[in-house]
Amino acid sequence: MKRSREELEEEEDDLAADLEAALEEGEEADARPAAEEPVSQGWIGTGITAQPLEEPAEADAGAGAPLSEAAQQDKARAERNRLNQQILQMLTPEQIDRYEAYRRSSLNRRNMKRLIQSVTGQVANPNTIIVMCGVAKMFLGDLIEAGRAIAHEQGDTGPLRPSHIHAAYQQLDKQGHIPHQTAPKRLRL
Repeated sequence: MKRSREELEEEEDDLAADLEAALEEGEEADARPAAEEPVSQGWIGTGITAQPLEEPAEADAGAGAPLSEAAQQDKARAERNRLNQQILQMLTPEQIDRYEAYRRSSLNRRNMKRLIQSVTGQVANPNTIIVMCGVAKMFLGDLIEAGRAIAHEQGDTGPLRPSHIHAAYQQLDKQGHIPHQTAPKRLRL
């Protein structure tokens, strides 16, 4: 399935925000020992490789002059690539494999469309379907991450078992990350 440039840029922005949040929390970029070969794959699973960071020529020519919009976008893209490389260097090989699988995965839009129609009783806008697929994918990522943590706490290795997923769901529910539809409260007089 071919994804649009906007979707790829949105994912880049999300990853950059995650890295910035992690760096602000005090996690060091060099928490994992450097690999013998630097990660040069760029965006894993997309075939896009990161180019060496270079400052735009316009920035050198006009010291203090404002950059054009295109130059600012290029500079922001280069910064995102640098941050993404730092993220990739912090991951273990097992985490990189899981990340690649997560990036390649997607939820079936046709099934999501049917689910939305059954819940709302209305035909869903294509953009709504895309957004709901993204939200569901993020929820599943959180659920799997919590399941991995539970499996690690229990000393289990290998694939997740249904008990890990069930415990992860209960944990997310206790933390308030699972929305519940409640009946409207009736006013008693």
